[in-house]
Amino acid sequence: MGDASPAYLYYPDAADAIHRFNPAAKIIAIFRDPVARAFSQYRHNRRDGYEPAGAFQQALALEEERVEQGWWWRFHYR
Repeated sequence: MGDASPAYLYYPDAADAIHRFNPAAKIIAIFRDPVARAFSQYRHNRRDGYEPAGAFQQALALEEERVEQGWWWRFHYR
């Protein structure tokens, strides 16, 4: 059985929670190029109508403010 979710990597306590749930769990992480991943996430958010910033650079400039305001992790491109 398996699961594929990038969300787990965002939360600092995720590994401990997974271990408490199943100490024998094996975790394999495969990472994409971080720049390609960030731009891809931006494009997905634009495609789906969630990202109001019309340019990737604009979204990056807004990121710190968005994090402080509690925007969903998928808008935290860095």
